[in-house]
Amino acid sequence: MLALVLVWGVGVLKAQDRFFLQKSQITFESETPVETIKAVNASSQGVVITGKNKFLIRVPIQAFKFKRRLQQTHFNENYLESNKYPNAVFRGQLDGNYDLTKEGTYQVKAKGKLDIHGVKKDRTVPATITVKNGLANLKAQFIVKPADHGIKIPKVVAGKIANEIKVNIQSELKKK
Repeated sequence: MLALVLVWGVGVLKAQDRFFLQKSQITFESETPVETIKAVNASSQGVVITGKNKFLIRVPIQAFKFKRRLQQTHFNENYLESNKYPNAVFRGQLDGNYDLTKEGTYQVKAKGKLDIHGVKKDRTVPATITVKNGLANLKAQFIVKPADHGIKIPKVVAGKIANEIKVNIQSELKKK
């Protein structure tokens, strides 16, 4: 976690709160008429700096777990090349009014660069932050196109892998 804060830069004012992702779960689903592929990752790390409305999320690619071991092997070795590109990173600004210390439901937009497979793309992802009983929870759903990030799908398996991958994020945000 310390590395995430250091990456963000020194000089963040003391009045700005840092909320770290806790108990995060990122899932993705590729659905085609031939096959549905799902994976879950519970190892992401991230931080929201409320005073600057900035965020950073880092997702270790090899931490995605599949039902079938062969799918996981192909995902890491052939498609995401996780030895060469070990993490996906999304960093940017949170747009919208929210207060992670006050009860309520807040609609925000995460705007920034999504870096997958070494290719950075501008993204705007709608998200919902719900604060209840002192706990802040973040939920977001969006689409990633493998082709947008230079991920090549061999023709022999093209019918098994969707052109658009559904991604879901759920996480608690905890003040440190």
